[in-house]
Amino acid sequence: MMQEGHETNKRRRRTREVKLVIDLSWPDQCRIGKDLVKLQPKQWNLLVLLASHPRRYCPYEVINDTLWGDTVVDVNQKHYQKRKLTQALKKADTGAGQWVKTIPRRGFVLDLDPMCVLIKHGH
Repeated sequence: MMQEGHETNKRRRRTREVKLVIDLSWPDQCRIGKDLVKLQPKQWNLLVLLASHPRRYCPYEVINDTLWGDTVVDVNQKHYQKRKLTQALKKADTGAGQWVKTIPRRGFVLDLDPMCVLIKHGH
């Protein structure tokens, strides 16, 4: 009996709708449903970083290192890039504008079920 329930849950997870598709061979864009979303390089890098670990927050230090390397940037620059990213996602799907959230004084999180995120690693 336990086994049947486990198999049903597995099937349910496999059939969950993919909402966000990122193809690493096509930088600066993603797909939300059937819509292609064009992104600036920093916003795309931020989305890839967050989508790599959906529902797990990414610390500001990691975001800084990934997006700017050794360059010192104003704290507001992270929030500006997040805002530009959410605006771009929102154009394709109004609900997508709520996917990227701030964890106060800690970082950002992509609040999307991992089964709804697909990152393709090339052709």
